[in-house]
Amino acid sequence: MPRRTAADGDITRAALIEAAAELFAAHGVDAVSIRSINSQAGLAAASVHYHFGSKDRLLDAVLERDGQAVRAEISDRADRLLARQGRPTTRQLVEILAKPYLNLIEREPVRGIQWLKIIAQLITAGDTHIDQDLEVAAVSGKVQELVRRRYPNVTQDDLILDWRLGVVTLIQMLSLTPSDEVTVAYADSSYKRTVVNFVIGGIDASMASLASGVAAKKAS
Repeated sequence: MPRRTAADGDITRAALIEAAAELFAAHGVDAVSIRSINSQAGLAAASVHYHFGSKDRLLDAVLERDGQAVRAEISDRADRLLARQGRPTTRQLVEILAKPYLNLIEREPVRGIQWLKIIAQLITAGDTHIDQDLEVAAVSGKVQELVRRRYPNVTQDDLILDWRLGVVTLIQMLSLTPSDEVTVAYADSSYKRTVVNFVIGGIDASMASLASGVAAKKAS
């Protein structure tokens, strides 16, 4: 029997990640068994445990496969907007997050939607696996500073809560991108543009209401 190599292990892990992503997105993480992942990948019954140790660690690998690039792009966009020193628009803030998600979908249409569906499911379930993705997107120091610049008259707690709700809405709605628009570029996709505009409008309206409430309290 030929000896297994590191490359063989990488191929097997990639196959398991691919199989898990497909099943998690279609059926939900909790509904998918380790046995079904091994079967989907066409591998032996012990493969997930051998290569990842547990389903939780395999889920981490699924999220990290595309999440790392998304987070890096969010960070880079935030850095560039911070360097401008001025007060950003709500569109600029939302696009810090939306563009990396949309770019992922355009680079990897199937994987991108699967990743967003899994993130959306975990958000709904309150699962801690997505804390890193949400924290970087919603309340990291860089993005939080930009949100404060945009809405200086909203209290910190309200600002974080409202912004986080906006991020969650963006992820949930993009995960539902119709199949006939998945491969359509953002500029040509009516659904994707509508989602981004909806989130922008919702955040602006909510933040304006909160700022008015703060002003009214100060005046009373």
